[in-house]
Amino acid sequence: MTVVETIAGWARELSDVGGPNTLLWAPTRRDGFLELTMAHPGGVSMLLAGRPTRLSDLVREPGAFDDALEVARRVHVQAVDLLEHRGLACGFVAMGVATWDPPRARAVVEAPVLLRTCTLRPTTVAEADFDLDLGPTVEVNPALVNYLRSVAGIEVDPTALAALADGAYGFDPYPVYAALARLCADVPGFSVTPRLALATYPYVKLAMVADVSANARWLSQVDLIAALAGDEGATTRLSHAPLEPLVDPDPEREVLPLDLDPMQHAVVEATRRDTGVALRAPRGTGRTQTLAAVVAAAAFDERRVLYVTRNRQSVRDLRSRLASVGLGALVLDLTGSDAGRGGALEELAAAVASATARDQSTSLIPDARGAFARAFAVAEARDELAGHVEALHKVRQPWGVTAYQVQEAMAALATHAPAPGSRVRIAGAALRALSRERIDELASHLAEAAAVGAWAAGEGLDPWYAADIRTEQEVARAKAIVQRFAGEGFATAAKDLDGIFAESTLKPARTPLEWDRALRTMSGVRETLEVFRPEIFDIPLDEHVAATGSRDFRDQDDEADLGFISRSRVRRQARRLLRPGRPPQDLHAELISAREQRNAWHELVGAGGRPEISPRLDEAQARYDSIASDLTWLQARLEPTEAGGNLLGTSMPLVRGRINQLAERLERLEILPKVTPVVEELRAAGMGAVIDDFARRGVAADEVRHELDHIWWASIGQEITSSDRRYSGHDGARLRERANQLAEHETTARTDARERITRHTEALVRRRSRDNQRQAQLLRSQGAGVSARARLAFTDVVREGEDLVAAVRPCLAMSPYAVAQLLAPGTSFDLVVIDDASSLTVAEAISALSRGRQVVVASDPYGPPPEPFRVGQAPDVTSAATAPPSLAERAQGLLRVADLTWWHSTADPRLRPDDLAGTVEGIPAPSGAAAVDLVTVEGVVTYAPGPDQPIECSESEAQAVVAAVLDHARLRSDHSLAVVGLTRAVVDAVRSRLREAVADLAEGDPAAAFLAAAGDQPFVVTGFEHAAMIERDVVILAVGYGRTPHGRVLHRFPSLDAPGAQGALAAVRRAARRRLAVVTALTSQDLVPSRLKTPGASALRELLVTVETAARADDAATEAASSGVEARSDSALMTYLAERLRGEGLTVAHEVGVGAHTVELAVGHPDLPGRYLVAVESDGPRYAARQGVRVRDRLRPDQIARAGWRFVRVWSTDLYRDPAREVARIVAEVREIVRAERPEPAAAAAVVPVEEAVEQAVEEKVVEETVLEGADVAGRDRSDGDAAQSTPGESNAAASRPAPQSAAQPDPAARPEPGARAEPGAQAVPAARPAPRRRPEQTRDDTDAGWGERPDGGAHDRWLQEQRPPHWE
Repeated sequence: MTVVETIAGWARELSDVGGPNTLLWAPTRRDGFLELTMAHPGGVSMLLAGRPTRLSDLVREPGAFDDALEVARRVHVQAVDLLEHRGLACGFVAMGVATWDPPRARAVVEAPVLLRTCTLRPTTVAEADFDLDLGPTVEVNPALVNYLRSVAGIEVDPTALAALADGAYGFDPYPVYAALARLCADVPGFSVTPRLALATYPYVKLAMVADVSANARWLSQVDLIAALAGDEGATTRLSHAPLEPLVDPDPEREVLPLDLDPMQHAVVEATRRDTGVALRAPRGTGRTQTLAAVVAAAAFDERRVLYVTRNRQSVRDLRSRLASVGLGALVLDLTGSDAGRGGALEELAAAVASATARDQSTSLIPDARGAFARAFAVAEARDELAGHVEALHKVRQPWGVTAYQVQEAMAALATHAPAPGSRVRIAGAALRALSRERIDELASHLAEAAAVGAWAAGEGLDPWYAADIRTEQEVARAKAIVQRFAGEGFATAAKDLDGIFAESTLKPARTPLEWDRALRTMSGVRETLEVFRPEIFDIPLDEHVAATGSRDFRDQDDEADLGFISRSRVRRQARRLLRPGRPPQDLHAELISAREQRNAWHELVGAGGRPEISPRLDEAQARYDSIASDLTWLQARLEPTEAGGNLLGTSMPLVRGRINQLAERLERLEILPKVTPVVEELRAAGMGAVIDDFARRGVAADEVRHELDHIWWASIGQEITSSDRRYSGHDGARLRERANQLAEHETTARTDARERITRHTEALVRRRSRDNQRQAQLLRSQGAGVSARARLAFTDVVREGEDLVAAVRPCLAMSPYAVAQLLAPGTSFDLVVIDDASSLTVAEAISALSRGRQVVVASDPYGPPPEPFRVGQAPDVTSAATAPPSLAERAQGLLRVADLTWWHSTADPRLRPDDLAGTVEGIPAPSGAAAVDLVTVEGVVTYAPGPDQPIECSESEAQAVVAAVLDHARLRSDHSLAVVGLTRAVVDAVRSRLREAVADLAEGDPAAAFLAAAGDQPFVVTGFEHAAMIERDVVILAVGYGRTPHGRVLHRFPSLDAPGAQGALAAVRRAARRRLAVVTALTSQDLVPSRLKTPGASALRELLVTVETAARADDAATEAASSGVEARSDSALMTYLAERLRGEGLTVAHEVGVGAHTVELAVGHPDLPGRYLVAVESDGPRYAARQGVRVRDRLRPDQIARAGWRFVRVWSTDLYRDPAREVARIVAEVREIVRAERPEPAAAAAVVPVEEAVEQAVEEKVVEETVLEGADVAGRDRSDGDAAQSTPGESNAAASRPAPQSAAQPDPAARPEPGARAEPGAQAVPAARPAPRRRPEQTRDDTDAGWGERPDGGAHDRWLQEQRPPHWE
């Protein structure tokens, strides 16, 4: 098909919109027409005179009145339905009817002659009567005029013809009837019959069809329309790239009166750049907020906006959102006003008069300097907060971990029993070489080595630890040596050897090396005595040596200065000292040796006395060589041990003791060949100090991995602390201050943006009024007091006053079905926004699309699909025909797609599981009340239906719904309410029973006021097909389908047979913000899956299963809370925080919410049961993953606060370093809320601001007396465990080990497990502890205690010194 042919097909499709054209053809059913032709003349006169007239004044006979009242109710329901869900005002009083039977026509022409808009207003909530209020404008039926011109060739001037009704005595339609009859006198069978009827008519259909069919060629030139019609060239010219979020834009360039998330901001900026956008926004993700910002930005940019939606609530929401920031006047609501749009014209006229009359000097002058300073402050705060995220979550190489992960790992390790206690730290190249994989590998090897006994666990040291014994042969030799010397073996050998030395007058040796020295000395002495006589040891030999030496020797020897004669004499003396026999060849050398031996002997035994050499000297040498050989070999193997290997140089008692120690642990020898390679590998990896520390403390094999992990994480933390000043200098109070400053500055910026837009639009109105005097006069002429006849059609006003209308109201909001009627072809807008596009066909949106240079197509992916509707009569049973594709589906392939995923709604996420898919940041309600109620009724009818008739309503169900409505109206009137029925019968029954109940209400009953109240979200009873168009705090779903008198369930569900029924049923849950109550006679067990033939019927069963499951889940949650069963948080730090808060008597639950839509920690108080009070969130991975500082530190906290929580941000580094301060802060916040909601005289007098309370609590450092009975403090012996690479300069961070149980804490058997979910505000089990006198905000955590520390009031300082947590150094 060509583009033009496709457009012609759209025109034909539009001809069926609204059903048969009852403005021209006789209706097939008349149950929606209120006949007033025979009404009381007095009432008719009052009605036609334009005064509100009671139905009871028109129909005065009681029986006829009851029938008329029933019809009036139907007309009223349909008129309201068309107004709310199609944006159309279709209620008219038709006067006169023209009839004839044209040849070849499909039906008899039965066309109203005159039309006057009519509004039906119930006089009471019970709808016991109605006021009929006619509009001021009378017009000739445009469908009749068009038909006469196109078929009969008769030109009718509708304005002149309608003017004939203005008679001298008021309104008189008869001249119009007569004139029309004369004009059509040549039409066979034409007649005009006086008639008066109230009904709904498809007033806009003619203009819709004509707008498309008459402009097909022009429409084909519009790229988007051509692309929708299949033109590939137009498709390629459109931009298809998806939009990317806009994160933390330049604050100087922003003009945003509303808070936006990054994707919403990207949409606004895209529209400012003339980019078409297909906006996909599930309910709750801020679609209205986004479109409001788009309209505001367009107004500031002096651009015209056409906002189109079939849902009037969407228009109200848009205006309400803009009005909340003082910009409601940007939008002119044209949905549902009268045909002439007199109210809209009056609004335009009043706005022009107001803007031009206002003194321009009263406008505020922009503070450019203040704006610049604010932008600078915002940028500075963003940088600091972003720097915090960077420091905490930057992946540190080469380990691939973050500082946050270090904190979490240390906190998690500290919860292990026993807690890791090593103080050793690795640094430098050794640490950089230890990847996570490498540390795991080493831990595995080390654990295996420990398991086979690399060191001795338990008390006592292992003397063989680290000995260099690698083979079984070495094991055997070491064992043999030790066994030889153990016990008295070494002592006996020493005694024997010392006995030989005693024969030479030597004292017993003190070390084995002294034996060697003595043997060497004695051997030398023996050699000397073989040359000299014993007297040689009696005299000094210095002169003898000098006298026998050469001249060179004497020159170098200053000790003896002998002359020639003296030298000769001394040489003779020396020769006399020689033994008889052959003299030595070198007497001088022998004398030197003798002098050395003499000196050595004297050093060995003391001065004086000649040596006596034992004849068993050689035996002594042999004995010593044997001992020395063994000890030398053994000490070489023992050298790597902590005691070292110096056996030969050690005193005899220590050698004996060392050998006996070795002998006592001979079993340790066997494992050395197995562990020595591992030990060497670890030492080569720079972890020698780690091994020694483990061995010294006797770390068990199953604790090795935890200890090694502790050292690795702590070492990385030390490295990060020393290398990153942002982390080491973390200041949580300053970051909170920066976040608060950011919020204040951005709030001020939003206010300034609103003022700038307001000033700009007012200035634009004044300027265009001056520049376009004619347009200004035209708009002023349409103000209040102008007669309906003198007022121009809205189409003409927009065409003639285009520029000024765009300045006064930059955005026109209307129904897609009314665009062609209100805006002439060629009227152009800079931007067309089509909202709720999932429920519109392309044909229905063509008129709007053709009037915009840029388009935003906004839709809810889960919204209702396009569905047919009828005007003028009740619809038939919904057809099962497949609906054409929606505009949203088609546009997503042609425009830039933007997906809103941030969950902005305050609705309870439990009610919207479909919407939650793919969305983020949802906030649960702080209330612990169930989100779903199931009310089961008997639902048995008293009548027998026909063989093919379903049971669509039961009296018991209707009465149960009415009772629930009245109960809500009386007890929860601050919450909006809607009743949604699955069948037309149950909707009608609820309305009827509700009217009866209201009629019986006592005077002053608050239920009547609630049900009658108007506003943006009034009480409504509607069918489920409209559920996607409404949203209320509470929704009551009336299933309707029931049982036969015999209790049977007929598996026939006509209302659920339509293709869109499944989605409409899902929309019922999304319509509720706080609670969904399901009233049903059927349960899921009553519906047999095999007998459910349509998706809608299966969806009903699934809904019942879901509701029943939710009801059981609430019961299970309560039971789990009472039993203390709940999963702990993924964060060890937050788990520990929860434990300490529970210790303060608060109720705490982790991850409250649905799926990812949770708060990390929900905190309540027993004095305010049934809800949580404070939402605590950290700066963990979820915080870091959020897009930008604005989202993390302002939008998220604001969103939590809007949901009803008090928000507290906990910086994980603060919690890691000083948990007591964070506990005190949260406790102070909770107590402040409790005091505010439950003031007591004593408490009120002691109110202290939160920050002051925290400072008091932390600075005083009050330590409660506790009793530590039998406490096994992990790491009690760590004071002597510091290794060579311990780091006293490590960051002063409190350790992350939870405080051990003490007498001051609740008994673990009497309180929930850590992380246990408690019913909000459930009474905490009191702790058995003394009640010291404390300041108002003092908590048990307000001490110096860090992670794992336990206060002891009697020895606090000593305890702190001895029991510092593992990573605090």
